[in-house]
Amino acid sequence: MKHYFSFNGRIGRKEYFLSYLAVQIISMFFTAIPGDDAFAVIMFLLMLVSIVPILWFIYAQGAKRCHDMGFSGWFQLIPLFVIVMFFMRGEDKINQYGAPCK
Repeated sequence: MKHYFSFNGRIGRKEYFLSYLAVQIISMFFTAIPGDDAFAVIMFLLMLVSIVPILWFIYAQGAKRCHDMGFSGWFQLIPLFVIVMFFMRGEDKINQYGAPCK
């Protein structure tokens, strides 16, 4: 996994799935706040600080996955397109976004 935060290039289904899974695990960590008020406040502040890098990461990975399929990165904003991104094969040839993934 190179260039995590770059919107350039292509990634395959496996790398996209692992990126998506990592973000979901991090999200579960922030939502599993115990009843202790001080700890909950600290976790909330930590979540606020980390939300921008997390969103940047997942949109960058999504754009690269769209590129692998031959689409613009904007396609990931279509509702439920993430399902297509999980299952559709990437192009086997070089496209305008770069060489195919290994």
